[in-house]
Parts: sequence; C-alpha cells; structure tokens
Amino acid sequence: KAHQQQSSKEQRLARLSKTIEELERKDVFSGTVRIAQGEKVLFEQAAGEMNKISGQKNTATTRFNLGSINKMFTATAIMQLIEKGELSLNDTISNYVDSTWLSPEISNKITIHHLLSHTSGLGDFFNERFEKSPPSAFMKLAGFKAFVKTNTLAFEPGTDWAYSNSGMLLLGAIIEKVSGEDYFSYIAEHIYKPSGMVNSNSADPNQEPDQIAIGYIPQPDGTYRSNLNTGPARRSAAGGGYSTVEDLHKFALALNSGKLISNASKMAMFTDHKGHGYGYGFQLWNRYGEAMRGHSGGAPGINASFYMIPKDNYIMVVLSNY
Repeated sequence: KAHQQQSSKEQRLARLSKTIEELERKDVFSGTVRIAQGEKVLFEQAAGEMNKISGQKNTATTRFNLGSINKMFTATAIMQLIEKGELSLNDTISNYVDSTWLSPEISNKITIHHLLSHTSGLGDFFNERFEKSPPSAFMKLAGFKAFVKTNTLAFEPGTDWAYSNSGMLLLGAIIEKVSGEDYFSYIAEHIYKPSGMVNSNSADPNQEPDQIAIGYIPQPDGTYRSNLNTGPARRSAAGGGYSTVEDLHKFALALNSGKLISNASKMAMFTDHKGHGYGYGFQLWNRYGEAMRGHSGGAPGINASFYMIPKDNYIMVVLSNY
C-alpha cells in the first residue's frame, strides 16, 4: 500500500510537470513552483522568463513580487511584539498612530485585533491619485499617510469583515512606532534572518532589475507591459516585497518550528475570527477535508500562492510574474 501511495504521488507530480510545460507553451504561466513535505523538496519547476528584454529565464532562485503574501510577515512581526509585552491585541491603535495617519475619531475605535483580522471597517489606499504618484514617494511607509488618512469606516469596528490593505499598512506603522525600527529593517532582522531567508527583501526593484522577475501585464496587441511603476507593485506592510520559493519554504519551516513565535501566537493567527476564512494575516481554507493555511497575492503582473497543510506537513509555493 505504501508503494502504491508513493507511485500515485509520483504520477501526480509528473502530471503537474507536464501541465506546467503546457501552460508555458501557451504562454499563460511564467513562474516557479515548489512542493515540499517538511524539509524535503518533492517538486520544483520553473517556466517562462524573468526578463523579456534580456531573455533571462525564471529559475528556482528567481525573486518574485509577493503581493499580499507579505501580510503574513507583518502579522507575525506584530505577534512577536505582543509576546515581548510591547503591544496587546486589545490596545486601541490611537496609542501608536497619530492624526497624520488617521483621525482620532476613527483610531480610538480600532484595536490591534481589528487590524489583524480585517474587522476594522477600514478599506483600501489604492486610488487614481495613488497610482499617479511617483514610486520614489513610497520608499518609506510614511509616504502612504495621505492615502490611508482618507479612509472612512464602512462599519463599526468588530461588527463585520472586509479585507483591508489600509489596516495592514497601519500595522506596519505600529511596528515602526513600537520597535523604533524602519518597518522593512524590522522584517529583515526579525522574520527573514531567523528563518534563513537570504533572498528576500523589500528593495526598490528599479535598483536591482537583474535579480528579480519583472511583472508583466498582457496587452491587447499580444505584447507585454512591465508593472514596475504600478501602485500594487510598490513595497509596503500590506504587500510588495520580493522572495523566492525556497525562502518561503524556509519561512514555513521557521514558523512551524516555533523559531519565530510561540505556538499560542500561531494558534491565534490560525483562528477564523469572523467566519470569513481569515485569521491574523493568514487566509484559512478547508479543501478536500484538509485544513490549509497561508496567503495569496495578486495584482497586474503579480500572482502568488503559499499553502501549508498541517496534517501531512505539506508546503506549496507558486510565484508568478504574470
């Protein structure tokens, strides 16, 4: 029976490999896939090009924009600060963010728990003015202030659920306030470093174009446009960092081993707080009767998925620049 299961697994992975090759041939997938069971890598395959001008191919070590997968790092960092006694889930955010971020009338109603669980009532910071602003304006989180401050409450905090990029960005501002460190530096030191994630950062992609997969947006005439200067591709506490399938595998191992946060903190992150399949910075799924945890990320030229299946210790990462 064990032999049959192994054979069946190998057959599935062989089918997956052929599927990736077919999708590459049709030019509908460009990216890298890794499947692991614990530390053991079961499958890894790359397709497409990281740079269409130079013709460089995607590889197992290509760095991709993660989109909203970054939210997992922000939430984990907040849980670290809570464990250190620097924060509490029930703290109102007015203790940490001033009126340049959000009016006190709103920030006095919102707690750390609300931001982590997307139950704050806040919405998004993406708009036409944001899209037209130069990327150089967003090298630090403070560059987002003017766009977060326009948020109003869609509902009273805690009474409903709505996915909020503004809420996650505010958590980044809170990390800066409490730690005294720049958000990106904090994540590098307290998430990437202990996890062994040596190819992950939030660097300006325009400074390192040869090391990352350029995100491509298909055009009606069959050509592709780069997403480098588009709003969703910009780095923030809500998304936009760069990593590899190997580094995200390392993040999963560090998280599961207790290297980053305690088991109690992890359980809080993996609890569905409002019945919308979301914990604290982690999406929660139930597929084929199996609990799955992780996050997805998507925007023009960005597509990413990170899944952990606790029962059999599977870790699956798909990163794409389409």
